[in-house]
Amino acid sequence: MLSTLRQTLVVARANILGLRRRAAISVAMALSIALSVCVLVGFLAMAAGFESVLRNSGSQSVAVILGGGTNQETGSDISADAIRALKAMRGAIGVETDAAGHPLMSDELVQAVALPADAVGAQRSVSLRGMGPAGPGLRDGLVVSEGRMFRTGAREIAVGAQLAADIPFLSVGSTVRLGAVDWLITGHYTAGGSIFESEIWTDADALRAAFDRQGQVQTLRLRLTGDGALDSLNAVLRQGLAVEPLNAVTEAALYAGQSARTADMIRLFGWPVAILMAFGATAGALNTMMSSVSDRTVEIATL
Repeated sequence: MLSTLRQTLVVARANILGLRRRAAISVAMALSIALSVCVLVGFLAMAAGFESVLRNSGSQSVAVILGGGTNQETGSDISADAIRALKAMRGAIGVETDAAGHPLMSDELVQAVALPADAVGAQRSVSLRGMGPAGPGLRDGLVVSEGRMFRTGAREIAVGAQLAADIPFLSVGSTVRLGAVDWLITGHYTAGGSIFESEIWTDADALRAAFDRQGQVQTLRLRLTGDGALDSLNAVLRQGLAVEPLNAVTEAALYAGQSARTADMIRLFGWPVAILMAFGATAGALNTMMSSVSDRTVEIATL
């Protein structure tokens, strides 16, 4: 019994005294594994965050009409004939109406623009959204946090609060050049932390004139009246208002679909990279372990 205890103490003392030699190897092994885990967690967090922002951006009570058989704003196109036919309608078609009984809608289009270089010389591409007079009122949770909204027909813009916080020169009252036109920033707005806070808004006609997109409308936004209203609206759209097919979806469904595609793409890149790094970390750990054993040959033989 005494001999066993003595051997145990000798082995424990030898291992403790050898910790200093093994510290660097052990830290390198732990860091290589931790790096692989961090890369995977980063990609998954990016995908989950993107999904969360877009999922919270849409409203179930707002319908978005898309044209051309697409389910994305960027590929949609709605003809002037279809817009005139919708605006001329009266009666119950599932959407809110104005005082004259016509559907209350906002014709909208999105233009990607590059902001001027900031203090560190970096440019940033953002979405400039042109909308009709009813557009701001069709955004749930919208609050003008500073200044005011843009005026119809003027070269004025309202900037999302999140975008304004990231880019200091987008302050109220300043002028920024987008495309070939200078725009006056009239206000900042919040929208419940949704993706709208990363956009810049202006009047649709002003955007068309500035970027030579006369007559183009990508989407129409309308406020639904209640349950079953979306089905009623789609039934009207199937009556052949235009040559191209028209389809209405809720704003929440539109952004949920976009978030799913983008999140899947992030995961598609993230998992292979993480798996490759995991193989590399495993190989590094095995190599480090073999080096550690080789380095301790005398110590092991002595024991």
